[in-house]
Amino acid sequence: MKNIFGKLDVAKKFILTFTIIVFATIGSMIFLFIRLSVADNKIDYFVSKPLVSISSQLRLRDELNTVNGSLLDMISETNSSAANSAADKISIADEIIEEELETISDTIADKAELDKLVSAYRESEKAIETIRGLAASGDSEGAFSVYTEQYIPKFKSINESIGVIGDMTATESDDIFSSYKHIFSRAITIFCILAAISLSFTAYVLIVFRNSIVDPLKIIVLACKDLRNGRQIQPLHITSKDEFGEVAASFEEMSDNIEFIISDMCSMLSEGASKNLNARSADTSRYVGKYKELVESVYAIFADMSKDMHLTNDIAEQVSSGSNQISSVSQTLSQGTTEQASAIEQLSMTVSSISELSKDNAEQAGNASEMSVEASHGIDESNRCMAQMLEAMNEITETSKEIGKIVKAIDDIAFQTNILSLNAAVEAARAGASGKGFAVVADEVRNLAQRSAEAAKTTTALVESTVVAVENGRKIADATAQSLQLVEEKSTFVNNAILKIADASQNQASATEEVLQGIDQVSSVVQINSATAEESAAASEELAAQAKILSEMTSQYRLFVSGKSQSSEAED
Repeated sequence: MKNIFGKLDVAKKFILTFTIIVFATIGSMIFLFIRLSVADNKIDYFVSKPLVSISSQLRLRDELNTVNGSLLDMISETNSSAANSAADKISIADEIIEEELETISDTIADKAELDKLVSAYRESEKAIETIRGLAASGDSEGAFSVYTEQYIPKFKSINESIGVIGDMTATESDDIFSSYKHIFSRAITIFCILAAISLSFTAYVLIVFRNSIVDPLKIIVLACKDLRNGRQIQPLHITSKDEFGEVAASFEEMSDNIEFIISDMCSMLSEGASKNLNARSADTSRYVGKYKELVESVYAIFADMSKDMHLTNDIAEQVSSGSNQISSVSQTLSQGTTEQASAIEQLSMTVSSISELSKDNAEQAGNASEMSVEASHGIDESNRCMAQMLEAMNEITETSKEIGKIVKAIDDIAFQTNILSLNAAVEAARAGASGKGFAVVADEVRNLAQRSAEAAKTTTALVESTVVAVENGRKIADATAQSLQLVEEKSTFVNNAILKIADASQNQASATEEVLQGIDQVSSVVQINSATAEESAAASEELAAQAKILSEMTSQYRLFVSGKSQSSEAED
């Protein structure tokens, strides 16, 4: 049975199982129907024969009793109507008795006892006719005598025959019922046996059917769990030819292919982890459908990693080259900043000297301004004394000419001093150049100051001469007064110029201080730049070392480029 089920598909297994169950059920029902039909025949026979016979016997007894009673009524009644009524009853009962005798004759097999019964009844009929005749003639005693002597013995004989026939019928009925019980019980027993056999066979078939379906499913489910949990799939050993056998075969093929793919993937990834990015599948033909996309994705990953490694190697080389250049430039910058710091220190010293000179120049200009103010006051005093110098105006005129020259010289000096102050401002803006220009300006300012002093002395002498001459040049007092007025104006102009020089010198000193502060800041920045350059050089050297290490690491990979293996060591 197992072999038969193993060769059938699931649909045929269902059909075979259902057919077996149906045939087993139908067979049991047919057998039960046959046995019950036999029992039913027995019942039909009992109903048609013994039961009818018993019924006829009972009616026969009743009618005989009716006849017996009617005879007694007929004998005892003196009334003719009552006698006639009894006679009618006897006639009716006789007809019924004839019918029942015929029925009994048809229902019993033993005709001898029936013949005895019929013979006794026929003789009793003769006695009845005699009794009826005697009763009709009014001979009651004769009728009663015939009744007791002839009818009663026959009546008893008839009852005895009916009893014998009844016993025979009862015996036959018992036989029929015994046979019926035997047939029925045997049918039930055999049906139960057949039902048990059918149920057992059906259960066996169902178990075989269930095992042919459930057992492969359990094996496949366990294999699916092993596949889900990453365990190796063992052979399923399912040899059935049905759909489950096909599923098992397909599952084994699938699991074998999955195990190959997993093993192959692990091998390729292990090669990739071992820095071999040129790893390939052992059999790409087994990668179909989505699995083909998987291996192509791994190939793409290896190719992308190879490109990244190439790019990383190139970047490492560029970083190494750039870091070497940065290191060289940083060292050069460090040296330059050192030299620049030295030059800035010298410049700071020079600017400090210029600042001191500017302060001295401002101080000298202040002194000159004070002297100019004092000279202006002296001229005012001279103007007040002009009235007293009318007699010496001619001499004052000559002296005034000389004073005009001197004032012109002072004016030139003031003009040149102004230009020199401008030059000093320009030189202050060029603090990065050498400070010799500031020294020259200082010398020129000093010379101008000396010339201004000499001119002042000359002016003083001339003024004294003018005072003497004024005493002798009273006549030209007005002209002298006008000349003195001009001198006063020029003195005021000179005083203003000197004040401007003093202010410019003061501004120059302030600017020089700011330049010194800027130089100090530049010096700090230069020192920071120097330290930064040294740190940058050190960092560049460290970066170059790291780039070299990175390049050495990438050179250990076997790279994949355009479908061909390529080692980065070969590239180097």
